[in-house]
Amino acid sequence: MVRFRKDSSHRRLHVEARHQVDAAEDVQVVSASEFERGQRAERNEETRNRSEALPRTRCQEAICEVLQAKGRRLTTKEMLSALSSSGKIHGESTVKTSLAELVRRGVLTTCSHCRPPGYGLPTWGHTNH
Repeated sequence: MVRFRKDSSHRRLHVEARHQVDAAEDVQVVSASEFERGQRAERNEETRNRSEALPRTRCQEAICEVLQAKGRRLTTKEMLSALSSSGKIHGESTVKTSLAELVRRGVLTTCSHCRPPGYGLPTWGHTNH
């Protein structure tokens, strides 16, 4: 597909050739923000696919196990308590760093407006905004 991107002033068109195409119906004109959102989504998907394959630390594995066992989102405080009660004791800063890394990789999501709020698996989605 060939995508044309209008810049913010809509005076010039920028072209990005994704694949060589013969048919005119494969041409799509999008705004700059739509184009950049699409590019960002593609990069995020590529990063997610690469990062999910990366090895996890023991703390990160323990976090994923606790979330799967609980079956709901957990706040940082609840996560620390759940890890401790399951015998998987890690320091607070280690857990916070691991949570942030798992969110960055796309392994977990975070939502402060969800009920319950906290960290969860991507398959759980965002509910009750």
